[in-house]
Amino acid sequence: MNVLRQLIAANPTSPAAADGLARAKLLAGDVDALTRTTADWKEFQPRIGFAWDPVGTGKHVIRGGYGIARDQVFQNLTLFSIQQSNPTLYQTVIDLSNSTGPPSPSGDLATFRFGVDPLPAPAPGLTDLAFGGRGRINDPGMTDPWAQQASIGWAWQFNPNYAFSADYYHVLGTHEPRVLNDNPRISSICNPAFGGNLADPRCVSGSTTRLLDAAFAAAGIGAGRFAEIRDVSTTNRSLFDSVNFQLRKRMSHNFMMQASYVLSWSRSWGGRPTASYGGTAQAISREQEFKPEEFGYTNNDGRHRFVISGVFNLPWGFDLAPILQAASAPPINFLAGTDIDGDGRSTIDRVCVGSTVQPLNAITTKGCQQVAPNSVRVDPFFQLDLAAAKRFKFGEKASLRLFWEFHNLTNRFNKCNAVQDNATSGSFLKPLQGPISGPYCAGSGFGPGFASPYRSQFGFRFEF
Repeated sequence: MNVLRQLIAANPTSPAAADGLARAKLLAGDVDALTRTTADWKEFQPRIGFAWDPVGTGKHVIRGGYGIARDQVFQNLTLFSIQQSNPTLYQTVIDLSNSTGPPSPSGDLATFRFGVDPLPAPAPGLTDLAFGGRGRINDPGMTDPWAQQASIGWAWQFNPNYAFSADYYHVLGTHEPRVLNDNPRISSICNPAFGGNLADPRCVSGSTTRLLDAAFAAAGIGAGRFAEIRDVSTTNRSLFDSVNFQLRKRMSHNFMMQASYVLSWSRSWGGRPTASYGGTAQAISREQEFKPEEFGYTNNDGRHRFVISGVFNLPWGFDLAPILQAASAPPINFLAGTDIDGDGRSTIDRVCVGSTVQPLNAITTKGCQQVAPNSVRVDPFFQLDLAAAKRFKFGEKASLRLFWEFHNLTNRFNKCNAVQDNATSGSFLKPLQGPISGPYCAGSGFGPGFASPYRSQFGFRFEF
């Protein structure tokens, strides 16, 4: 932070330094904003709803609502803000590891004996972030994420035992977390491979010049003072829309059931779902964040989902409770595995427009227009589970209940979107783990991850 303030105080006037100086002022120009230790003190969260029986029989209801719901930033960001408002500096000063383990270890600690040898000592005298180090900052304009949520629906009890409902939901997520790379390489200006020109006065570090390098050089701080500057911001937005249909039957004639179908769309900038942090792996430059090709489906998007479940009370004390879930294929990114936009990172860069999956043709031309996030669909989801039970009564006060639960009766290998998404990898579209190691489908609309193969468990309960 002090380095950025030094740059602002130097106020270099050369045209080549203008872009870097403007970015430094954006990040460190407002001292009060940088010393905040809470994202927001004022949060307005109104809610309004209605329910109306249009015919007065108690069999129909039309309902709807609107509200604003606030989330909160990750709590580690609160700790970072406290650090950011104080002179204490945190940086990795020693990082040692072995490249191979037993029986023939090699590397930094190959001969180190724990409890015998003294711990390796870090370099002394560090009082500032090392030259060329990577900085991290909480954005001075950070606020808590929030969403506007609206719904309208209709429910109808068309039989004493049956009810049907249809509902539409819309969610607009705003001020969602996204890590920004605020000191990207400016390859489109300085790297000939991206159409740049090394003769440009901003290119003080050659083809690897970063945004602030020319300003640092003009201020006498030195080009290359920082590598990336990762800015944890709340600038992202997302959209979710769904239409939900549900049929329910209450327990009568020895069985109850519920069936639902959901048609939905989940979209956002960068392909991140509502209020998802995503971490520094998803860092993107400000110049790239809201380009049209950055808007697409999220990794949680699912077009169709059908679920049916029931409980059946059979003769002789037997009970059966099956549940069947089926969903259309989830999406994955079509990653290029190389830096396409020239910001110096390749983690989230996708292949160029015109690439195909079948047959695989991954176009990775530098500086091209990338395909939208999560543009490839993998395999549909299908799972059938069953719980069976038998009750034995002993007089009026005691009973024994035996139960046997079956998970994934069809033994289907549901990978969801836990597959390799790097198109240049030899294992593209192959599972990241085997069918036994799992877990799969975590965060894909199916709750916690679970292992895929068929399994069952048996138990009993004695009541008296």
